[in-house]
Amino acid sequence: MKISTTKLNQELEKVANAVEKREEQFENRSEKWQESEAGEEFQERTAELEEIECDLQSAIEALEAWNEEN
Repeated sequence: MKISTTKLNQELEKVANAVEKREEQFENRSEKWQESEAGEEFQERTAELEEIECDLQSAIEALEAWNEEN
């Protein structure tokens, strides 16, 4: 039995785009805002999304390896 990774890849793309957009938003803000509590919280949330992105990529790779073995 093969497990499709199509939907996971679609979600990975959405998360990657969200991370990219957040990084651009952060860079477009003033240095004062970036160093503020709001800026730090924004970066923390972006880091959480980056972790999700990494986890999704790992899951996709694991499923693809499993599919090759079975």
